[in-house]
Amino acid sequence: MNFHSWIDLVEQGHYRVNTVATAQDRVRGWGEVVPWSTSDSGHEWTRACRSRGCWYCQYMARRKMRTKVAKWIGNIDRTRYKFVTLTLPGSWYEARDLELRPQHELLVNSFRSWRAKRRYRDRPVNGFAAFEHVSNERDGKWHSHVHGVFEWTHHEDLADVRRTWTESVDRPMRMQLDRWTDGAFTNDSRVLDVRTIKDDEIGTYLTKVTNYVSKGNDPTKVTEGLYRKRLCAWYGQAATESRRKHRD
Repeated sequence: MNFHSWIDLVEQGHYRVNTVATAQDRVRGWGEVVPWSTSDSGHEWTRACRSRGCWYCQYMARRKMRTKVAKWIGNIDRTRYKFVTLTLPGSWYEARDLELRPQHELLVNSFRSWRAKRRYRDRPVNGFAAFEHVSNERDGKWHSHVHGVFEWTHHEDLADVRRTWTESVDRPMRMQLDRWTDGAFTNDSRVLDVRTIKDDEIGTYLTKVTNYVSKGNDPTKVTEGLYRKRLCAWYGQAATESRRKHRD
């Protein structure tokens, strides 16, 4: 870390000198050796602010999560898993017009409802998911979706999967469009994408949501909108294994 980077952290309120921290605190707080140290050891340690507007904490969080997800993907049987993307429906649905925070909450609640429907159909969600929000440069609206690597061992009717996802987001509007157009138009043809896992860098792609600062979004808006909101999560057996490894 150079001097200018350190000043940048100070201005963001991140930097907290902790010269007498224990080894465990230093690991938890992203320690750095700096040449202008005021301590006898020549070390200064920062305590992580974990703000989504802080480029340093975002970088470190992404690196930690990317390593964990990549290791998990490297150990699973890829023939039993798919890379799945679930997107909020567009025109006629209010979801796309919401501000960042309520849109994120809608995305999370919709994903919870979709998982319940999958579980009822004996297709429980097992794997890792990330909630991503991208700001449209033209109109400033948010484009929100879920990226995930899920166990997908059955041949499924994707039209039915799309329907259950859209109904999880806004069931009244989908039913209304279905009645108006006699089933010809429900505007949910692009809400689902299911692909075979071929790329070894899929872990990097999934965990990019942990670094919104580098994606060109307004850090202040993202920090306020996603304050104390989880962007990544494990589900099913993968969640059980993640908790067990964390305890170990």
